[in-house]
Amino acid sequence: MSAAAKGNTEPIPKPEIRVSRDEITEGYNMSISCHTPTSAGESPGLQFALYRDGTILYQFSSASEWHISPAQTEQLAYYTCAVRPSKREGEQRSAAVYIHMQEVVSGLVLNVNQNTITEGDTLSLTCDIQGSRYGNNAQLKFNFYKRTNGLPQSSSTDQQFQLLPSSLSSEYRVPSVRVQHSGEYVCAAVRPDNTVIIWSSPITIQIPEMFSKPKLRVSPNPITEGSARTLTCGTTSSTVSTRELQFAFYWDGQELQGFSSSNQYQAYSVQLQKSGNYKCAVQHPAKKIKKESDMFNIRVVEMFSKPKLSVSPNPITEGSALTLTCGTTSSTVSTRELHFAFYWDGQELQGFSSSNQYRAYSVQLEDSGNYKCAVQHPLTGISKKSEVSYIRVEEMFSKPELRVSSNPITEGSALTLTCGTTSSTVSTRELQFAFYWYGQELQGFTSSNQYQVYSVQLEDSGNYTCEVQHPTKNIKKTSVLSCIQVTGGAVRPVVSLSPNWANILTGDKVTLTCDVGSTAGTAPRYSWYKDSEMMNKDTLTNKHTINYAWKTNSGTYQCQTDTSERSEPVSVSVTDGPLILQAPLYVYEGDSLTMRCYRMFGWDTMFYKDNNPVGPTYGDELHIEGVNMTVTGTYRCSKGKTYQSGEVFISVR
Repeated sequence: MSAAAKGNTEPIPKPEIRVSRDEITEGYNMSISCHTPTSAGESPGLQFALYRDGTILYQFSSASEWHISPAQTEQLAYYTCAVRPSKREGEQRSAAVYIHMQEVVSGLVLNVNQNTITEGDTLSLTCDIQGSRYGNNAQLKFNFYKRTNGLPQSSSTDQQFQLLPSSLSSEYRVPSVRVQHSGEYVCAAVRPDNTVIIWSSPITIQIPEMFSKPKLRVSPNPITEGSARTLTCGTTSSTVSTRELQFAFYWDGQELQGFSSSNQYQAYSVQLQKSGNYKCAVQHPAKKIKKESDMFNIRVVEMFSKPKLSVSPNPITEGSALTLTCGTTSSTVSTRELHFAFYWDGQELQGFSSSNQYRAYSVQLEDSGNYKCAVQHPLTGISKKSEVSYIRVEEMFSKPELRVSSNPITEGSALTLTCGTTSSTVSTRELQFAFYWYGQELQGFTSSNQYQVYSVQLEDSGNYTCEVQHPTKNIKKTSVLSCIQVTGGAVRPVVSLSPNWANILTGDKVTLTCDVGSTAGTAPRYSWYKDSEMMNKDTLTNKHTINYAWKTNSGTYQCQTDTSERSEPVSVSVTDGPLILQAPLYVYEGDSLTMRCYRMFGWDTMFYKDNNPVGPTYGDELHIEGVNMTVTGTYRCSKGKTYQSGEVFISVR
């Protein structure tokens, strides 16, 4: 018989099922093999399968040994194996073998430390085992799980559970439990390789809320800036008294009021910048339970807008009328409830009043500067300022310059004085000119800018000035003093003051000039005297400057050159009073008279003659044209209600 024929008629050997050990312990590896009398070398064409309780567990293949790891108690059953040739039909099954398995843990119970747990208490879960073959459980560890929807199902519990962080001990602890810890819990005993041995039955834990999530209430809402506002942090509690709770309030993440027993926060005058996100928090300090409200956006409604300063006209020329208007809009109050104020370079021009306008009827060049206005609601104290507006007062005409046809000039020659000025905003035909010698009027205001002397005399030497005015705008400017020397023999020097006031305040600066004309030579040397005593000798400069006047600088001053006589004395009086009246000691009838009420800082000025108010005034000055004998009298001045000058007697000759 051929080998092929023999292979087709040979009977299939009956297999024997064998287990790796007689007693299997739960959790250990288990091996099952299907053994035949024929060796693998003689019958390489055999295939093997494994059945459990009659149901195929592993399909036919060339493998005759199977490994089950780890062994579980649910694998207790009758096992058989089958063998068949790979190239013909038919199979042989082994006798059934029952596999015994020893349980490691017979039972597992999850216990809670107390029956009633309130939010803030300590939660303790213990996983207690029953019937352990490990004795003291030294080789076991325990996992704790909480039921969470949406996770993959556990094959052991048929539920959806999340593994909780825990140590190797049999206890799971939460020091301060929260409501969110409510739910269904289980525990499991596991081996060192993390395979589960047994699960406990699930238990349900319900954590009662100590107090509800707070809710922030705002009154009033909406709110207008300047109003009072109250925030209330509301919560309900069934397990503790509200007296045990503390409350705090926050604005844009900043603490407004720290934790205290008061559930209210009050602001008595809310500002616009306090708009934002508010929230409150409630805590039980002993249980360390803290809850925050949802964010509440509070918008503070503007009472009135930031003011805007408008200027009319703009640009403006000196002498013109200026109107400042402080504009604002309001939707919550009437503008009749608002007050307005105006400022120039930080000084108050007009205090708070119901008028939103400020008027200056003849602005001067020195009125240029930074202006702003403010609006306030006096009842709530809400105040807002405008941006700074720079106002530049344009010059109507320049300060005049006195030009002399010849200086020094020879006695008997013709002298022409010209008062020169430039103007870009008015025609020079609108201007008037006047000329003065030692303060006495030589030629009153006319349209001519020249004054002529056809034959000058020695006594015409002296200090000359000119003035320019715009008669309708009340703008007047004076030239710098010019000393004219008429030569014709020995000349006495003339001492002049700049500024041309004999009485000054402490701290003022004054310059004395010694003018001698051409008779002094090419490089004269000057000597100065005070109260007839020499101060310095043989200096090259004809000026003596007192930079900061003290009362000790008061006295009479004279000068002299190395080729001239000593000049007439000129008096300088320094006072430390708050206010002085500056005026000439006398004037001639028909001249013009100018007085100045002088103080270091400006205020409104009033002049008085024999204790009666006189005018009109031009800033700090009183100017009287065409003086007559009635001008003789005692004069004084005041600034505001605070400062009064001394009296000055003026005589008209």
